[in-house]
Amino acid sequence: MTASTVGYHRPRSAAPLRAIDAVSAERAAAGFAISARLDIGRVDLRGHFPGMPVYPGVFTLESIVQAVAAGTDVPLSLREIHSGRFLGALLPGDTLVLRIDVEPAADGWAATVTGTRAGGEPVIKLRAVLGDLPTTTPADPPPPVTGSAAMDVTAVEAALPHRHPMLLVDRVIDLEPGVIVRAEKAITANDPCYAECDDLPLATRAYPASLMLESLGQAAALLWGVRVSSDDVLMLAGVRRYRVTGAAYPGDVLHHMVQLTHIKADTAFATGRTWAGDRPVAEVATLIAVQRRRSVLNAARHTPPLLQEAR
Repeated sequence: MTASTVGYHRPRSAAPLRAIDAVSAERAAAGFAISARLDIGRVDLRGHFPGMPVYPGVFTLESIVQAVAAGTDVPLSLREIHSGRFLGALLPGDTLVLRIDVEPAADGWAATVTGTRAGGEPVIKLRAVLGDLPTTTPADPPPPVTGSAAMDVTAVEAALPHRHPMLLVDRVIDLEPGVIVRAEKAITANDPCYAECDDLPLATRAYPASLMLESLGQAAALLWGVRVSSDDVLMLAGVRRYRVTGAAYPGDVLHHMVQLTHIKADTAFATGRTWAGDRPVAEVATLIAVQRRRSVLNAARHTPPLLQEAR
Protein backbone atom coordinates (compact mmCIF):
# COMPACT_ATOMS: atom_id res chain seq x y z
CA MET A 1 0.00 0.00 0.00
CA THR A 2 1.35 3.41 -0.91
CA ALA A 3 1.01 6.27 1.51
CA SER A 4 -2.45 7.78 1.19
CA THR A 5 -5.07 9.54 3.27
CA VAL A 6 -8.78 8.89 2.80
CA GLY A 7 -12.02 9.79 4.51
CA TYR A 8 -13.32 6.96 6.63
CA HIS A 9 -16.88 5.76 7.11
CA ARG A 10 -18.48 3.68 9.84
CA PRO A 11 -17.48 0.01 9.45
CA ARG A 12 -20.07 -2.44 8.17
CA SER A 13 -19.94 -4.49 11.34
CA ALA A 14 -20.92 -3.98 14.96
CA ALA A 15 -19.28 -0.79 16.24
CA PRO A 16 -20.25 1.79 18.87
CA LEU A 17 -19.38 4.70 16.55
CA ARG A 18 -17.43 5.80 13.51
CA ALA A 19 -14.28 6.24 15.56
CA ILE A 20 -11.89 7.85 13.07
CA ASP A 21 -12.28 10.60 10.47
CA ALA A 22 -9.26 9.92 8.26
CA VAL A 23 -6.45 7.37 8.09
CA SER A 24 -3.21 7.03 6.15
CA ALA A 25 -0.93 4.03 5.83
CA GLU A 26 2.38 3.24 4.23
CA ARG A 27 4.51 0.16 4.02
CA ALA A 28 7.19 -0.21 6.68
CA ALA A 29 10.03 -2.72 7.01
CA ALA A 30 7.85 -5.40 8.64
CA GLY A 31 4.31 -4.13 8.21
CA PHE A 32 2.60 -0.74 8.12
CA ALA A 33 2.96 2.68 9.66
CA ILE A 34 -0.56 4.03 10.20
CA SER A 35 -1.72 7.49 11.15
CA ALA A 36 -5.29 8.48 11.96
CA ARG A 37 -7.24 11.32 13.51
CA LEU A 38 -10.63 11.91 15.09
CA ASP A 39 -12.40 15.18 15.89
CA ILE A 40 -13.86 14.47 19.33
CA GLY A 41 -16.31 17.34 18.86
CA ARG A 42 -18.36 15.43 16.30
CA VAL A 43 -18.82 12.37 18.56
CA ASP A 44 -22.08 11.98 20.49
CA LEU A 45 -20.84 11.67 24.08
CA ARG A 46 -24.23 11.53 25.80
CA GLY A 47 -24.17 9.23 28.76
CA HIS A 48 -20.39 9.48 29.47
CA PHE A 49 -20.51 11.34 31.79
CA PRO A 50 -23.84 13.29 31.81
CA GLY A 51 -23.18 17.01 32.13
CA MET A 52 -19.44 16.45 31.77
CA PRO A 53 -18.83 14.59 28.47
CA VAL A 54 -15.53 12.73 28.12
CA TYR A 55 -14.44 10.51 25.20
CA PRO A 56 -14.33 7.05 26.83
CA GLY A 57 -10.97 5.32 27.00
CA VAL A 58 -12.56 2.24 25.44
CA PHE A 59 -13.65 4.37 22.47
CA THR A 60 -9.97 5.23 22.00
CA LEU A 61 -9.45 1.46 21.69
CA GLU A 62 -12.22 1.41 19.08
CA SER A 63 -10.44 4.23 17.19
CA ILE A 64 -7.28 2.12 17.12
CA VAL A 65 -9.09 -1.01 15.89
CA GLN A 66 -10.82 0.90 13.09
CA ALA A 67 -7.60 2.68 12.09
CA VAL A 68 -5.63 -0.57 11.81
CA ALA A 69 -8.48 -2.29 9.94
CA ALA A 70 -8.64 0.58 7.46
CA GLY A 71 -4.86 0.90 7.14
CA THR A 72 -4.32 -2.80 6.48
CA ASP A 73 -7.57 -3.18 4.50
CA VAL A 74 -8.44 -6.26 6.59
CA PRO A 75 -11.50 -6.63 8.90
CA LEU A 76 -10.08 -6.91 12.42
CA SER A 77 -11.16 -7.13 16.05
CA LEU A 78 -9.28 -6.54 19.28
CA ARG A 79 -7.81 -9.85 20.44
CA GLU A 80 -5.40 -8.90 23.21
CA ILE A 81 -4.02 -5.91 25.09
CA HIS A 82 -0.54 -6.63 26.39
CA SER A 83 -0.38 -3.26 28.13
CA GLY A 84 -2.26 -0.01 27.84
CA ARG A 85 -1.97 3.29 29.68
CA PHE A 86 -4.59 6.03 29.44
CA LEU A 87 -2.74 9.24 30.16
CA GLY A 88 -5.34 11.95 29.75
CA ALA A 89 -9.03 12.64 29.21
CA LEU A 90 -10.19 13.60 25.71
CA LEU A 91 -12.77 16.40 25.82
CA PRO A 92 -15.19 17.67 23.13
CA GLY A 93 -12.76 20.34 21.87
CA ASP A 94 -9.89 17.88 21.37
CA THR A 95 -8.58 16.00 18.35
CA LEU A 96 -7.24 12.48 18.81
CA VAL A 97 -4.12 11.77 16.72
CA LEU A 98 -2.97 8.15 16.44
CA ARG A 99 0.41 6.82 15.33
CA ILE A 100 0.43 3.04 14.97
CA ASP A 101 3.15 0.61 13.93
CA VAL A 102 1.78 -2.80 12.96
CA GLU A 103 3.46 -6.00 11.92
CA PRO A 104 2.25 -9.57 11.38
CA ALA A 105 1.67 -11.70 14.49
CA ALA A 106 0.51 -15.26 15.06
CA ASP A 107 -3.11 -14.17 15.63
CA GLY A 108 -3.22 -11.23 13.22
CA TRP A 109 -1.38 -7.93 13.64
CA ALA A 110 0.70 -6.68 16.56
CA ALA A 111 0.18 -2.95 17.12
CA THR A 112 2.29 -0.45 19.02
CA VAL A 113 0.29 2.74 19.51
CA THR A 114 0.88 6.29 20.66
CA GLY A 115 -2.14 8.58 20.83
CA THR A 116 -1.95 12.32 21.45
CA ARG A 117 -4.01 15.46 21.29
CA ALA A 118 -3.38 17.70 18.29
CA GLY A 119 -0.81 19.65 20.32
CA GLY A 120 1.22 16.50 21.05
CA GLU A 121 0.10 15.82 24.64
CA PRO A 122 -0.01 12.02 25.09
CA VAL A 123 -3.35 10.40 25.92
CA ILE A 124 -2.68 6.68 25.34
CA LYS A 125 0.18 4.23 24.93
CA LEU A 126 -0.75 0.69 23.94
CA ARG A 127 0.61 -2.65 22.79
CA ALA A 128 -2.08 -4.94 21.42
CA VAL A 129 -2.91 -7.73 18.96
CA LEU A 130 -5.74 -7.41 16.44
CA GLY A 131 -7.16 -10.27 14.40
CA ASP A 132 -10.13 -12.58 13.94
CA LEU A 133 -12.20 -13.51 16.97
CA PRO A 134 -12.27 -17.18 18.00
CA THR A 135 -15.27 -18.85 16.36
CA THR A 136 -15.80 -21.52 19.02
CA THR A 137 -15.35 -21.41 22.78
CA PRO A 138 -15.53 -24.49 25.04
CA ALA A 139 -18.19 -24.27 27.73
CA ASP A 140 -16.81 -23.36 31.16
CA PRO A 141 -19.65 -21.72 33.10
CA PRO A 142 -19.05 -19.11 35.79
CA PRO A 143 -19.05 -20.25 39.42
CA PRO A 144 -22.49 -20.36 41.04
CA VAL A 145 -23.68 -17.25 42.86
CA THR A 146 -23.24 -17.62 46.61
CA GLY A 147 -23.99 -14.14 47.94
CA SER A 148 -27.29 -12.35 48.34
CA ALA A 149 -26.50 -8.67 47.83
CA ALA A 150 -27.96 -7.47 44.51
CA MET A 151 -28.67 -4.24 42.63
CA ASP A 152 -31.34 -3.60 40.01
CA VAL A 153 -30.87 -1.03 37.25
CA THR A 154 -32.09 1.86 39.41
CA ALA A 155 -29.49 1.05 42.07
CA VAL A 156 -26.83 0.71 39.36
CA GLU A 157 -27.79 4.15 38.01
CA ALA A 158 -27.48 5.60 41.50
CA ALA A 159 -23.94 4.20 41.80
CA LEU A 160 -22.52 4.88 38.32
CA PRO A 161 -22.14 8.22 36.47
CA HIS A 162 -23.26 6.67 33.14
CA ARG A 163 -26.53 6.82 31.28
CA HIS A 164 -27.92 5.56 27.97
CA PRO A 165 -26.27 4.59 25.67
CA MET A 166 -23.15 4.18 27.84
CA LEU A 167 -24.69 2.44 30.85
CA LEU A 168 -23.55 -1.14 30.20
CA VAL A 169 -24.51 -2.92 33.42
CA ASP A 170 -28.13 -4.06 33.73
CA ARG A 171 -28.00 -5.59 37.18
CA VAL A 172 -25.70 -6.87 39.91
CA ILE A 173 -26.38 -10.41 41.12
CA ASP A 174 -23.71 -10.59 43.82
CA LEU A 175 -21.70 -7.88 45.55
CA GLU A 176 -19.30 -7.86 48.44
CA PRO A 177 -18.11 -4.23 48.48
CA GLY A 178 -14.37 -3.92 48.12
CA VAL A 179 -13.99 -7.64 47.39
CA ILE A 180 -15.99 -9.12 44.50
CA VAL A 181 -18.87 -8.26 42.18
CA ARG A 182 -20.93 -10.31 39.74
CA ALA A 183 -22.82 -8.21 37.18
CA GLU A 184 -24.72 -8.76 33.93
CA LYS A 185 -25.35 -6.96 30.66
CA ALA A 186 -27.90 -8.30 28.16
CA ILE A 187 -26.90 -7.85 24.51
CA THR A 188 -29.82 -7.07 22.20
CA ALA A 189 -30.12 -6.38 18.48
CA ASN A 190 -31.32 -2.87 19.44
CA ASP A 191 -28.01 -1.91 21.07
CA PRO A 192 -26.61 1.20 19.30
CA CYS A 193 -23.54 -0.73 18.08
CA TYR A 194 -25.85 -2.64 15.70
CA ALA A 195 -27.36 0.47 14.11
CA GLU A 196 -25.94 -0.30 10.65
CA CYS A 197 -25.95 -4.10 10.79
CA ASP A 198 -29.35 -4.70 9.16
CA ASP A 199 -29.23 -7.70 6.82
CA LEU A 200 -25.59 -8.45 7.67
CA PRO A 201 -24.54 -12.01 8.62
CA LEU A 202 -24.20 -12.97 12.28
CA ALA A 203 -20.39 -13.15 11.98
CA THR A 204 -20.29 -9.34 11.60
CA ARG A 205 -22.37 -8.82 14.74
CA ALA A 206 -19.93 -9.86 17.44
CA TYR A 207 -20.32 -7.47 20.35
CA PRO A 208 -17.35 -5.04 20.14
CA ALA A 209 -14.48 -5.83 22.50
CA SER A 210 -14.30 -2.14 23.44
CA LEU A 211 -17.86 -2.27 24.82
CA MET A 212 -17.25 -5.63 26.50
CA LEU A 213 -14.29 -4.07 28.35
CA GLU A 214 -16.33 -0.96 29.23
CA SER A 215 -19.08 -3.15 30.68
CA LEU A 216 -16.50 -5.06 32.73
CA GLY A 217 -14.99 -1.77 33.88
CA GLN A 218 -18.36 -0.46 35.04
CA ALA A 219 -18.86 -3.62 37.06
CA ALA A 220 -15.42 -3.05 38.59
CA ALA A 221 -16.35 0.55 39.43
CA LEU A 222 -19.22 -0.71 41.58
CA LEU A 223 -16.66 -2.40 43.85
CA TRP A 224 -15.01 0.91 44.68
CA GLY A 225 -18.03 3.18 44.28
CA VAL A 226 -18.67 3.54 47.99
CA ARG A 227 -15.32 5.35 48.27
CA VAL A 228 -16.09 7.92 45.57
CA SER A 229 -17.54 11.29 46.56
CA SER A 230 -20.11 13.19 44.51
CA ASP A 231 -17.34 15.40 43.06
CA ASP A 232 -15.29 12.42 41.88
CA VAL A 233 -15.44 10.03 38.94
CA LEU A 234 -13.56 6.80 38.29
CA MET A 235 -11.64 6.76 35.03
CA LEU A 236 -9.83 3.94 33.25
CA ALA A 237 -6.07 4.40 33.69
CA GLY A 238 -4.53 1.13 32.53
CA VAL A 239 -5.06 -2.42 31.28
CA ARG A 240 -2.63 -5.33 31.44
CA ARG A 241 -3.09 -8.69 29.74
CA TYR A 242 -6.67 -8.35 28.50
CA ARG A 243 -7.58 -11.28 26.23
CA VAL A 244 -10.69 -11.79 24.13
CA THR A 245 -11.22 -15.56 24.03
CA GLY A 246 -14.60 -15.75 22.31
CA ALA A 247 -17.41 -13.78 20.71
CA ALA A 248 -20.77 -12.65 22.10
CA TYR A 249 -23.82 -11.86 19.96
CA PRO A 250 -27.32 -10.42 20.28
CA GLY A 251 -29.28 -12.70 22.58
CA ASP A 252 -26.29 -13.40 24.82
CA VAL A 253 -26.01 -12.16 28.40
CA LEU A 254 -22.56 -11.01 29.49
CA HIS A 255 -21.69 -12.14 33.00
CA HIS A 256 -18.77 -10.31 34.64
CA MET A 257 -16.93 -11.45 37.75
CA VAL A 258 -14.48 -8.85 39.07
CA GLN A 259 -12.26 -8.97 42.15
CA LEU A 260 -10.61 -5.92 43.67
CA THR A 261 -6.96 -6.83 44.30
CA HIS A 262 -5.74 -3.69 46.08
CA ILE A 263 -6.07 0.09 46.42
CA LYS A 264 -3.18 2.52 46.54
CA ALA A 265 -4.04 6.17 47.26
CA ASP A 266 -6.52 7.20 44.52
CA THR A 267 -5.84 4.16 42.31
CA ALA A 268 -7.67 0.80 42.33
CA PHE A 269 -6.48 -2.49 40.81
CA ALA A 270 -8.82 -5.32 39.82
CA THR A 271 -8.86 -8.60 37.92
CA GLY A 272 -11.81 -10.11 36.10
CA ARG A 273 -13.45 -12.50 33.65
CA THR A 274 -16.43 -12.29 31.32
CA TRP A 275 -18.74 -15.05 30.10
CA ALA A 276 -21.44 -15.09 27.43
CA GLY A 277 -23.81 -17.65 28.89
CA ASP A 278 -21.55 -20.57 29.81
CA ARG A 279 -18.75 -19.57 27.40
CA PRO A 280 -15.77 -17.56 28.70
CA VAL A 281 -15.21 -14.70 26.24
CA ALA A 282 -12.69 -12.37 27.93
CA GLU A 283 -10.31 -12.05 30.87
CA VAL A 284 -8.10 -9.33 32.27
CA ALA A 285 -5.14 -9.76 34.61
CA THR A 286 -5.11 -6.12 35.77
CA LEU A 287 -7.61 -3.33 35.32
CA ILE A 288 -6.53 0.03 36.76
CA ALA A 289 -8.87 2.91 37.63
CA VAL A 290 -8.09 6.33 39.09
CA GLN A 291 -10.26 8.70 41.07
CA ARG A 292 -10.46 12.17 39.49
CA ARG A 293 -12.20 15.37 40.58
CA ARG A 294 -15.05 16.52 38.37
CA SER A 295 -14.01 20.10 39.12
CA VAL A 296 -10.53 19.49 37.65
CA LEU A 297 -11.97 17.98 34.46
CA ASN A 298 -14.44 20.82 34.11
CA ALA A 299 -11.64 23.38 34.56
CA ALA A 300 -9.72 21.70 31.72
CA ARG A 301 -12.88 21.74 29.59
CA HIS A 302 -13.17 25.52 29.87
CA THR A 303 -9.47 26.27 29.37
CA PRO A 304 -8.64 27.56 25.85
CA PRO A 305 -6.92 24.81 23.79
CA LEU A 306 -3.67 26.76 23.41
CA LEU A 307 -3.34 27.04 27.18
CA GLN A 308 -4.08 23.33 27.57
CA GLU A 309 -1.31 22.48 25.10
CA ALA A 310 1.14 24.74 26.91
CA ARG A 311 0.76 22.89 30.21
